[in-house]
This record gives sequence, structure tokens and C-alpha cells, in this order.
Amino acid sequence: MPAKSVLANATVITGHFFDYFQVYLKFGMTVKRTHVLKTALSLFHREGFSNVGVDRIVAESNTAKMTFYKYFPTKIRLIEECLKLESLTIQNSLNTLLVKSNTLDPLQKLQAIYKWHYEFVQTDSFNGSLFHKAAGTFLPEDGSIFEIIDQHKKWQFNLIKQQLVEFEVKQPEVLGSLLVNMLDGMLSNARDDHLVFNGTWPLLEAILMCHKTGLCS
Repeated sequence: MPAKSVLANATVITGHFFDYFQVYLKFGMTVKRTHVLKTALSLFHREGFSNVGVDRIVAESNTAKMTFYKYFPTKIRLIEECLKLESLTIQNSLNTLLVKSNTLDPLQKLQAIYKWHYEFVQTDSFNGSLFHKAAGTFLPEDGSIFEIIDQHKKWQFNLIKQQLVEFEVKQPEVLGSLLVNMLDGMLSNARDDHLVFNGTWPLLEAILMCHKTGLCS
């Protein structure tokens, strides 16, 4: 089931960042299948897709190879499911954040989304975006990997755009694209010591306020 549709009624609280077990079990996946996915995700995050083979995942998840191939006929299929789970969990975490922030105004919700990304890249376990890793490793003809990445980007854009529309800014599509690109840049360059992301929200807030008040055309 695509991550986009499965998230419609997500209400699981995932902790500060990702609790893959809680999210996938919420939607009826088996414990063993989820354990294999969690193991694969951990390895892919740390070492990338090319450096981790099926034998390694089978060994570290303590799963029989026959069981592995029952769930995932190919490595590409496994990676597709990992990307769906990554998207599902990010969506669930941010949707939960917005539900808990329902008393905030749209600008404060945008700030909460920005802060979520900033704090995410500051975690010790963060080693780059899994979607960026996949886009840099595979080709468009490799299964449905790029379709999954595109679905995740569309969800991210619509989440931001919804808040901008409620904030009543001019050109919400343009500003939405700007904010999504900035968040993606944060995820891509978080380990670059020459780039400073802390303290950038006031600048973004000034841009948004300018477009809301009509001072910016």
C-alpha cells in the first residue's frame, strides 16, 4: 500500500523521531517483516544502498533467507518498501506534530515544521536523507523508487502549502517551493561545517510576513 494513502488516518505518536515498529505495526504489518525493514533501514542510513547486500541484512536481522525472499523478492523491492516506510514515518511524525499544535497559528505551525527538520539533522543518528541517497544511487528505471520519492516530495510540498494558504500569503505555491527547497538543503548539507542553519528562521519569517502584508510583490 503506498505511503501516501496509508497516512490518511495516521495518529501514532512516534517519539521525537522515528519508531518504525509502532508505525508499521499500526498498519497491520507482521513483526518479522517490520524487523527486516527496520534492520535494512538502519544499515542503509549508515552505509548507503550500494554497500549493504541481502546477505548482510539477512544475517543482522536473524532471518532465514527463504523468509526474507518471501517478503522481498528482490533488493530493489526491499528498498522500495524501506522508502515507503521512511516516508510513512516522517509523515506520521509531522502530522502528529501538527495535531498537537492545533492551537497555534499557521506561521507558528510552519516554524514547528522547520524546527522539526532542524532538530532531526542534529540527532546523532542522522546521516543524510534516505531519499537523497536513493536518488543519487539508482536510475529512473529501477523499479518504482523515483515514483516513491516524487510522492514524498509532493506530500511535503502540500503540507507546507496548506499552512501558507491558511497564513494568507501571496503566491503560496512559489513560497512553498522555496521552503521545501530550503528544508531539502538542510537535509542534504547538515554535515557541512561551513553552512549555518541555526538562527535562520527569523529570516524566513520576515520573508513570509513581507508576502502576507503585501510589501513584497
